[in-house]
Amino acid sequence: MNLNRQRRLNCFCGMLMLFVNMGILTTTFPVYFPYFRELKGFSNTGVLLLTTTRSIFAISFMSLADRYFGRFDIKAGVAATFLVAALSFAIMAFAPSPVFFYLATSMLGFSYALGGMIPMSILLRRWYPEHSGTPIGIAATGSGIAGMILPVAITQLVERFGLSGAFLFHSGLILLCLVPLLLFTKNQPPESVRQISASQAAANHVHVPASPLSLLREQPVLFLSMIIMGFMGFGPASAHSMLLRNAGHDMETISLLLSLFGFFLIPAKIVLGQFADRFGGKRMLIVFELINGISLVLFCFSAHLSFAGLVFIFLLFALGVSVSSVGISVIAADFSDAESYPSMLKNFQFTYALGGLLCSVIPGMIADLTGSYIPAYVMFTVLSGVMLVLLLGEYRKRGL
Repeated sequence: MNLNRQRRLNCFCGMLMLFVNMGILTTTFPVYFPYFRELKGFSNTGVLLLTTTRSIFAISFMSLADRYFGRFDIKAGVAATFLVAALSFAIMAFAPSPVFFYLATSMLGFSYALGGMIPMSILLRRWYPEHSGTPIGIAATGSGIAGMILPVAITQLVERFGLSGAFLFHSGLILLCLVPLLLFTKNQPPESVRQISASQAAANHVHVPASPLSLLREQPVLFLSMIIMGFMGFGPASAHSMLLRNAGHDMETISLLLSLFGFFLIPAKIVLGQFADRFGGKRMLIVFELINGISLVLFCFSAHLSFAGLVFIFLLFALGVSVSSVGISVIAADFSDAESYPSMLKNFQFTYALGGLLCSVIPGMIADLTGSYIPAYVMFTVLSGVMLVLLLGEYRKRGL
């Protein structure tokens, strides 16, 4: 086996996992929200309830991640999520009523929970037991690539072929991505690499709560921090298109900005991973969460900014929101060892998704009550600061 070649192939397969199960299912899916409201008659709250539905099922399946990947290897387990995601978009293409949209998004929860960050991070931590931040950051660009190329394509597909045509396009694209995943993913590294990981675990054994409920009981500050991170990762990203639409920007401009955001996510996640490998998770958190807070403040003025100003905001947000993807894997590694890493990552991802669920309808409800999404962005800014303070306290408590 050529170790470096197989590492690169697994990194590429990790990128495909994130392209499908984060990029298509979460990063670019909000592009459809204005169309759901304007073409299907959804309210602001009804649109964001689609995210709620996905999140409810996602957190349910995340609680089974240990058993799922104990029974199926990474390749087989993730392949199943691709098939379910493709079927979900096919259902939406022919949905006769809103009920079927909620059914389809509930199925997307399975794919998001068991086909994205958890298996990708576990796989790459196996193959890169030392300095895994950079490869995880590279693989996580899959969602950014989707966010770069798909929003404009979605707008054009909807305008030309309707929502059904756009959904069928997504279904076929997911099946196409399944082929290299099956061909190139290799679950276990050679024995020499596994020995490095095992020796690290033996030298640095750390107790990790066995379940998210145990995390709440034993480490409530970490639990609350991940809840807030879920607010930050899901809330603003789901509301951007609605905020900009309400601010008077046309759909072509919005889709272009979301595509640029996807492009910015590509270097942002790599930069964050390299920064974490070089300076550690604590400094990563300070720098990138401050950038995130600044971007959220600037979004409140989006109605008065030029296109160039909006591009700059999305650049900052891409850097900041990377904490909610690559950053979770880095922080989980800081508070665990190689052996307990999958359990800690599962606990963090579950709690993160729970935060996303709790937050999913809040921006829409605030907009329905106030007529604006700006108050929601003020709330996100405050929460960003609270999360930073809480996590820094935990790092200090553990002498990290």
